[in-house]
Amino acid sequence: LPQDESAAIETFPVDVEVGSGDNGNTVGSLKSGSWRLGDGIHSIDSFSSAGSRLSSLERSISKQIGARKNHSRRVLVDINGCARSGEITAIMGASGAGKTTLLNILACRIASGRRAGEVELDGLPVRSGMMRRASAYVMQDDLMFPSLTVRETLMFAAELRLPQSVGREEKAAKVARLLDLLGLADVAETRIGDEGQRGVSGGERKRVAIGTEIICDPKILFLDEPTSGLDSTSAFRVVRAIKDIAINTNSIAVMVLHQPSFRVLSLVDRLLLLASGHTVFHGAPPALPRFLASVGFPVPQFANSTEFALDLIEDMQRSSREVADFVGFAREYARQQEEEEAEAEREWEKRRVGFAGEATVQTEKIDSLQEHAALRYKLHLDGCVQMPGLDKEEGTPEGTPEGTPEKTGRGGADETARCWNSSYFQLPSARNEPATNEDVETGGVDRAGESGKAPWWGRLGGKGETGRAENGGGEKENKDGRMEKGWDWGVKWRGGGDGKEFAKVGDGVGETRKYGNAWFAELAVLTRRNALITFRTPALYLLRLGLIAITGILLATIFFRPDESMKGFQERLAFFSFAICVLFFVSCDAVPIFIQERNIFLRETSSSAYRPSTYLLSSSLVYLPLHLLMALTLVLEAWWCLGLQGGAQGFFFMVLACFAMLFTGNAIATCVSICVNHVVLAYAVAIALMAYFALLSGFYIDKDSIPGFWIWLHYLSPMKYAYESLAINEFGRPGGPCYLAAGTMFDNTPVAPYINGTTINKAMMGMRQVLAGTPYSKIAASTCLRDGPQLLITTLSVNELNMWENVAVLMGFGVVVRFVTFLLLVRFSKAKQQ
Repeated sequence: LPQDESAAIETFPVDVEVGSGDNGNTVGSLKSGSWRLGDGIHSIDSFSSAGSRLSSLERSISKQIGARKNHSRRVLVDINGCARSGEITAIMGASGAGKTTLLNILACRIASGRRAGEVELDGLPVRSGMMRRASAYVMQDDLMFPSLTVRETLMFAAELRLPQSVGREEKAAKVARLLDLLGLADVAETRIGDEGQRGVSGGERKRVAIGTEIICDPKILFLDEPTSGLDSTSAFRVVRAIKDIAINTNSIAVMVLHQPSFRVLSLVDRLLLLASGHTVFHGAPPALPRFLASVGFPVPQFANSTEFALDLIEDMQRSSREVADFVGFAREYARQQEEEEAEAEREWEKRRVGFAGEATVQTEKIDSLQEHAALRYKLHLDGCVQMPGLDKEEGTPEGTPEGTPEKTGRGGADETARCWNSSYFQLPSARNEPATNEDVETGGVDRAGESGKAPWWGRLGGKGETGRAENGGGEKENKDGRMEKGWDWGVKWRGGGDGKEFAKVGDGVGETRKYGNAWFAELAVLTRRNALITFRTPALYLLRLGLIAITGILLATIFFRPDESMKGFQERLAFFSFAICVLFFVSCDAVPIFIQERNIFLRETSSSAYRPSTYLLSSSLVYLPLHLLMALTLVLEAWWCLGLQGGAQGFFFMVLACFAMLFTGNAIATCVSICVNHVVLAYAVAIALMAYFALLSGFYIDKDSIPGFWIWLHYLSPMKYAYESLAINEFGRPGGPCYLAAGTMFDNTPVAPYINGTTINKAMMGMRQVLAGTPYSKIAASTCLRDGPQLLITTLSVNELNMWENVAVLMGFGVVVRFVTFLLLVRFSKAKQQ
C-alpha cells in the first residue's frame, strides 16, 4: 500500500461569504471548513497525514439596490464535507441554499480572481484547467443536436474528447459499452429529438447527456440537478446509471438533488444538507433520522426523513435566528462525532504500529490490512462502526471484513454492511484479484519532497492509455502477483500544476494538450458533424434556397428587359439594391440556428471538448456550398431576363459578388446570435442592422448627400461594397450602351409633347453655334451624353474602388466579423468555464 493516505482524499474548505462590493462588483470570503474528494483507500498510514485541502477561499455576490446602496448576503458559510470514489454524494437544500454555488466551487468553475484562497488535491494546488481535465460537469440543461442519433451523439463526443491515439474501432467499442452501461442500447439508433420532432424520452436524454461527459473517463463527475423535470422512474434510472458509473469506473460523483424519491435516495452514499448557506447535516442518509432526533426534530413514523428535513429547512430559512440555532446544534453533533472518530483513529494507530513492527509481512496480513484500512476510512467518514480486531480468523469468507462490527447507533448493522460493500470493491487484492501492470502499477513520485503514489489526477490514463509503468520506491511483486507496497497508474504529474503537462513513468516528460485532438483533427470531426446535421435538417437550406428561387423569379418578371435609357438605368439599380437586401435578409434565418448551437458550444467548450476556432471555421465551411448554390440560383434566373451586360465574365463575377454577400451576411447573423441569446431580440438586432446598411448603401441617398457626421456608417455598410461592385460590373465597361443621348434629353420632360424632329435639329444647330470650339461643337441628336462609366461618376459617385476591390472589401468584412465572433466565443467560453 502507498505510505501516504493523503493520495486518497482531497480536502476543500468551502466557506463562501458574500459581502458588499464597489459598484456592485463581486467580493467576499470563503473561510473555514473543508471538502474532501477521494479516490479510494490505498494507504494504512495515519489519517491525519498531509491530506489535500482548500483553505481561506473567498467568494461573494452583491446586488446593487437603487443608485448607490449595495445589498449583500453570505451565500455559503463554513461548509464541511467529503466525497469518495465509487460513491454518490448528494448536495440538497431549499431554494437559495447555495447548492449550485458549492458545486461550482468544487468543480473550480468560480474564477480564481473572484475568490481568495486555493483548492488543493492530494496536497497540490488545483487550477481550473487541471480540474476540467480530470472531471466532467453535467449541466442541468441537457442540450444536444436533435437530428443526431444517440449513438452518433456519443460517437462524436468520443471522437472529440478521446485522443487520436485511440483508434476509431476502439472508440466505437467504448461507445457500445457505454450504451450498455447507461441502458441506452435499445434506443441507440433513435434521434435525440426536440419539441419539433419525436425522439428519446426525458430520462434517456439525460443519460445521453451524462454519457457525453463521461466518455473520456473522468475521475470526478459533477451533476447539477440531473433528475430535474423527470418522473420518479426516469429519475431513478438516471441516478442508478450514475451509481453504476461511479462503481465501475471507481470515480467520484457529486450531484445536486432536489426532492429525490425514496428509491433515488437509496442510491446515495453521502448526503449534505444546506440551509441558508450553512451545513446542517453531512453523512450517510440512514443516519439522518438519528441526527434530527438528537437536535429535537424526530422524524414522524412512515415519513421520508429527507423530505421532512427539507421541509424543516424551508421553514427555518424564513428566520435567520432559527437557522443559526439549528446550525449550532448540527455543529455540536458533528463535534461529538469527530471525538468518537478521533478515539477510533487512536485505536487504529495503536494497532497499526504494533502490526507494522513485525519483521515479516505475509500476504494474508497485507490483505487484512487493506481491508481494515478501507473499513477505518469508512469509519472516519460515516462513524457507523467501531474498529474490528485485526486478527483474521480461519473460515472467514474471502471478501468480507474480519471481526464483528459493533453497532454505534448511526445506521446499525445494515448500515455497516452498506458502508463496507461500497468501499470494499475498490481494493483489487482484497477481492483476491492479482494487481497487474495494466491496472494497478507502482512508482516512486517526487512530490514536494515526499515519496509514494502519484497524485490521483496523474492516474487518469487507466488501462492501455499510458504505457507500462516501472516499479519504484522499493516495491516488489509477491508470488501471487500482488504488490507488497501500493499500486499506481502509469502517469505522473509534473510541472507547476497548470494542468498542461504530464510525464509517463520512465519515458521522460511529455506534454498533453488541453484538448483531446490536434487542430485539424478537430476541424475534420466538427465539419463532418455539422454537415450531417445540415443534411438531416432540410429546413436549414431548402427554405432559404426556395426563398431565393422565388425572389429570383419575382425580380426577373418585374424588371424584365429594361430599356437602355435613364429609366432602364434606374430599374437596373433598383434590381441590384433589392437583390442585395434579399441576400442579406435571408442570412438572418441563421440566427435561431446559431442561438441553439451557441448553448451547445458553451457546454462542450466548457469541458474543453474542442477549440472555438475549429467550431467557427467548421460552421463556415459547411455553409459555403449552400451560399454558392443560392448565389448561382439567383443569377441564373435574373441574368437573361434583365439582359445584363458583361458576358461570361460579368456572369461569374455577379455570382462571386452574391456569394460574398451571403458569406458576410451569415457572419453578421452569427455574431449577433452569439451576442444576443434570445431569438426575438436577435432577429430585431439583425434586421435593424441590415436596414441601416441598406439605407446607407448609396441607392436611397447619394454618398455626397449623406451628412458628414453619418458618413462613417456609409463606409461601414457592407451593402455599399456589394451595391457598387454590381453597378460597376454592369455599367463600368467602356463601349457599353448609351443611357442618355442628345436627342432624348427632353424625353419625359414637360416640353416633350412640343418637340419633334425639326425642333430638335434646330436646337442642335443652335447648340453647335453656342458650343463652338468645345468637344460638343459637333453635337447631334445621336450624340451620347451619358454612358455607363459616366453615370457611375456623376450619378452614383462611384469612383473610389473598382469592382474587384469592392468584392475584396466585402469578403474582408465577413472575415473580420468572424474574427470578432471568435473573440466573443473565446470570452463566453472562458466565462462559462469560470
